[in-house]
Amino acid sequence: MSALAAEKSELTVNDQPCFYYLDRCPVMRLLPEDMRKQIAEESVYRKLEAGEVLYTIGQYDVFECYLIVEGSLKTTYACQNTGELKIKNSTVGDLIGFDLGIADQQKIAARMGLETDDACTLICIETEQLVNAFLGHEDNMKSLIHYYAQQSVNEFSKELQGAVASKRVYTVLAGLAENDPADPGVWSIPEMPKHRELAELCGVTDVEAAEAVAMILRQDIAERAYPGLLIKNFDELKNMSM
Repeated sequence: MSALAAEKSELTVNDQPCFYYLDRCPVMRLLPEDMRKQIAEESVYRKLEAGEVLYTIGQYDVFECYLIVEGSLKTTYACQNTGELKIKNSTVGDLIGFDLGIADQQKIAARMGLETDDACTLICIETEQLVNAFLGHEDNMKSLIHYYAQQSVNEFSKELQGAVASKRVYTVLAGLAENDPADPGVWSIPEMPKHRELAELCGVTDVEAAEAVAMILRQDIAERAYPGLLIKNFDELKNMSM
């Protein structure tokens, strides 16, 4: 019996056992039902308060992976080369840590920190048990490879859509920019449209418009000059619209 199973309580969430939620997880659904039931029997619920830390950076060893049942979880990742911290938010239905376990990436895991955004309920699954359920069965592994390949294609498609949306925004911004007659090298937008107005002008979503503007601010191509926008590198803005 695993350490997790030894600690198992009778806790349920919304009167549902672990299997109810594992059965709705896309990765878990790749396994035969009897395997899902066995893993559910060995898994436990864990309730956490908002802001509670599961692991600080350097502590996560991938012994457990986590299925989020309620609330959300924040992953902080320290880039090995730059030390820059990147943050990813995960929510209900996300499975955290399994991908690192199946790829045997403990070194990457050691650069991760995990904490809750708000009150959160997790199902704690012994990673080795879940990994073996795939590695030890050819059909299961084929299904998993196909699943991750499809996920990769979907993410690439989203990136392409995001790139097209950004180009639309930059085209509109370049069109709104005015050249200062007294200083031909200075370009600005006297009054910036609000994100919703900009989104409507560009035919993109509010989020896509906001992200495109944030990008040129981060890259120092433009800076806020309320109520407008100062274009510090107009040529680069035009290049980004092509």
